This record gives sequence, C-alpha cells and structure tokens, in this order.
Amino acid sequence: MPNHPEHGRRILLIDDHQMLRDGLERILILSGVCAYCGHADNAGDGLHLALSEPWDVILLDIALPDRNGLEVLKGILDQRPESRVVILSMYSAREYGLRAMHAGAVGFLCKATAAAELVQAVREIAQGGRYITTEVAELAIEYGAPTTQRATPTLSDREFQVLCAIGAGMRPSEVASYLGLSPKTVGTYRARVLLKLGLSTTPELIRYAADRGIAG
Repeated sequence: MPNHPEHGRRILLIDDHQMLRDGLERILILSGVCAYCGHADNAGDGLHLALSEPWDVILLDIALPDRNGLEVLKGILDQRPESRVVILSMYSAREYGLRAMHAGAVGFLCKATAAAELVQAVREIAQGGRYITTEVAELAIEYGAPTTQRATPTLSDREFQVLCAIGAGMRPSEVASYLGLSPKTVGTYRARVLLKLGLSTTPELIRYAADRGIAG
C-alpha cells in the first residue's frame, strides 16, 4: 500500500448509502486529507476495488447489502495484509469495535463521528498509525473483566453474523441467502448462539441484539 504525500492520498469508501459516501468524500477532499475517493456500494465491488487498485485508507461499512463488512475485511487482508481498513458503522462499538480490531482493522468509527475526528483518524491511519477511540480502548480493558455487561467474545464470527441477521428480523431463508449458507446450517448456528448466550427462542435473540444495538 503506497504512502502518498497527504495531497495525493487515495481513499476508498465502501458503503451502500450514496449520500453518506458523497458527504464523506466532501469532508475528506475539502479538509485536504486526500486527493481522490473511490466508491463502492456493495461488498463485491468494494472487494474488487480494494484488491485491484492502490489505496492509502479504506473506509468500510459493517452492514452491506450482499455481505457483512467483517467478511469483506477478511477478504481484503487475506490478499493484501498491508491494507489499512477502518470500519465505519452505525452500530455499537461495544459489540463491533473490538471484533473489528481483532479482525485486523486499524480503526473503528461510528457514522455519527464529527468531521474533525474523521479527518484526524484518516490522517493518523494513512501515516501508519491506528485510531482507537476512548470507547474502544475502555472496552479493551473491560473485555477480560468478569462482568455480564461485556461484549460477546464467545461467538465465532459466523455465529455473530447469524445473530446480527436474526436481530435485523431476517427469516432463516433470508439469513441463508444473505450469508451464502444452507437453511440447515443457519439453524445449526442459531442453536449454537442460543446455547452460548443462554437464550431459548428467536424473539429472545432479537431482543438481545436490539438491546445491544447490533442488529443488521
């Protein structure tokens, strides 16, 4: 991944909302933190662009229409481990922040982040650093603490994706299509999630996800 001077930086925006992408591009260009922004509105196109062109920073949405952003992150890092990927999400840092960082992201930002913080984060990451918010840092300390309020470290990535999809109200067939699994496999993952979280029914899973802001 090239280390361009600030005025020549290239940033890839992978998000399915055009207004958000346009807004991010405007902030980044006007701030002078980059010279060019590439765009992708789905996981497939985003992964292709991430692997076929040089980028200084990749801003990646967690909830894409065709694939979970964590899967895209893995796909990028498997082939270009030097890539500097920031997860950008409307969802809770409590459930996604540490998971994203452990998966190889160099930053996690909420979509409600102020423009100044976004610019600072992109600048630090493009220069080779990581951007860890206070909330994520506090969670890192809390992660190993014996508390029922901690994040969900016991779920595998696939189990977590099934939880998120069910929390968003998807039926088993929809979850299967979304994640590229068979309905039977989705049922197996659902059963594992229920067991690990000490829950009994799908409505309880939906409430669990809603209470923690992780549906989607």
